[in-house]
Amino acid sequence: MNRIANTILLFTFFFLFTFPGKISAQLPAQILDSIKLSLHQKPSLNFGIDSRNSFIGNGLADILGAKLGVVFGNKFGIGLSGHLLNVDDSHFYKDYSVPASGNSAEMVQAHLQLFYMAVYAEYIFHKSKYWKFSVPLQLGWGESNYLYTLNNQEKINNRHSILLCEPIFASEYKINTWLSLTGEIGIRLMLLNNPAVMDNFNSPTFSIGLSVTYTQFCKQFFPDSQLSRWLDKI
Repeated sequence: MNRIANTILLFTFFFLFTFPGKISAQLPAQILDSIKLSLHQKPSLNFGIDSRNSFIGNGLADILGAKLGVVFGNKFGIGLSGHLLNVDDSHFYKDYSVPASGNSAEMVQAHLQLFYMAVYAEYIFHKSKYWKFSVPLQLGWGESNYLYTLNNQEKINNRHSILLCEPIFASEYKINTWLSLTGEIGIRLMLLNNPAVMDNFNSPTFSIGLSVTYTQFCKQFFPDSQLSRWLDKI
């Protein structure tokens, strides 16, 4: 499994930095000028909930996420996002020997927890009636730890801060005004890791699914609602 994960990681790295020829063909100055121009346009609200697959050590890990930000001129987006390891799908455990009643010790099984907040920036290098291609980049700060239950009480062990960076290549095909088919491929690079967690967190990330543009959904199906009127103003 390690060999498979490392192969996918190398392929993802190669794909991210060689496939978007349209980006590499543009000079950095042209990209910066494009972003500067977009910042003078009226921003639109960007909200999303997603689930991203990745590897932690030898196992497949599901990372849940939500983001809130703004997009300027369909060219540049910024915002905040939050991410956590799906506990219901978590199969990453560690055995601990902890003090019990008297002078005895008890073995417990603790499962891995991961949570981080991130700031992100997204450059949209192609947008047409149906297609959108972009390169989001996010920098996250959070923590990982092991959680176990003893005497009906939850306890946390080996809590430590983490710092990570995630470059991503994202694509979107618009089915209608509020529903899209999306796909992402990226890399999670740990800049600061929890020394108590021996599993390798550096990993490719990938996802495919349906995306709902909640602002357009609300405007289409609830046009007279207060939320729709508020969205028309921003």
